[in-house]
Amino acid sequence: MWTVYDSPERPATESFVRSHLLQQDGFIRTNITDRADEYLSESMGLWMLYVVVANEKKSFETQVTTLRNEFLTDDHLVTWQIIRGNHASANALIDDIRIIQALYMAAEKWDEPAYELLADQMSDSISRHQTSQGILTDFVETDSKKAGTELTLSYIVPQALDLMALRGELPQSIYQNTRKVLMEAPLSPEGFFPKQYSIRTDSYIYDADVNLIDQLYTGYHRAVWNGDVSALVSFTKRAFKEGDNKLYGRYDSKTGKPSVSYESASVYALAVMMSREANEHEFADQLLKHMEQLAVQNRESPYYGGYIDLDTKDTHSFDNLLALLAKQQSE
Repeated sequence: MWTVYDSPERPATESFVRSHLLQQDGFIRTNITDRADEYLSESMGLWMLYVVVANEKKSFETQVTTLRNEFLTDDHLVTWQIIRGNHASANALIDDIRIIQALYMAAEKWDEPAYELLADQMSDSISRHQTSQGILTDFVETDSKKAGTELTLSYIVPQALDLMALRGELPQSIYQNTRKVLMEAPLSPEGFFPKQYSIRTDSYIYDADVNLIDQLYTGYHRAVWNGDVSALVSFTKRAFKEGDNKLYGRYDSKTGKPSVSYESASVYALAVMMSREANEHEFADQLLKHMEQLAVQNRESPYYGGYIDLDTKDTHSFDNLLALLAKQQSE
């Protein structure tokens, strides 16, 4: 039986997350159907970022307890996935540093030295274990401490890396080398960002079928560091207009035409966040309005405010949490 949080002060999507995805023990379900027993560090980090800005201290404390008890290894790395009690054998850079960012923010907001210490320990572990040739990598195996040899551009979170470097827990050489991967990434002839950088071969890797989430994350992060994202902004505007005010999940890298027919709240959320960073506020408002129309509008529905298919009950924590963050950053 669901616990329904229906507070007039609380955004409807947050109430949906609390009622249907967030469990009392702090775990966040990936969905409510086939992946209900799957929990991701991705969901934890996004939720932590949201609740710290929303000043929901108790919710943040619950996540830190779950982090310490369930996700964190003895070496202060975060297992990226737990399924029915089974822990994945690697972490994911974007998730670890997103959690670090939230911890540093919470430490300052609520004057909690314990959060700062934990963020320092996690930052130090990543600096020591998760690099190749002085560049951060996508993952490190939690047992062997063997790091990968590629870096996905969307994993480079400027806000987190800035805080880690400011604290002195991320050496300047690693910080600058990793920043360079994002800021000097060359666009494809069609104007798309590469998906990954191969550290081993010193080369960028491009997708033939472009995942718009990867592109928009990369654009958002590059814009945070005041990098040029004009080509991606132009493509997003054009795709939105040509798609009758819709953005789709994937596009052909050669033709720029959608290769799938589905929409997702996360695509719009990231497009909003990138557009705001690029000072495209009118476009961001358009995207936000469309995103919010994808949520359940019926106030009588137990799923009100959620980004969920009412027929199949298909939903994803990622869509709901990113939508919350995009709305929060627009206020």
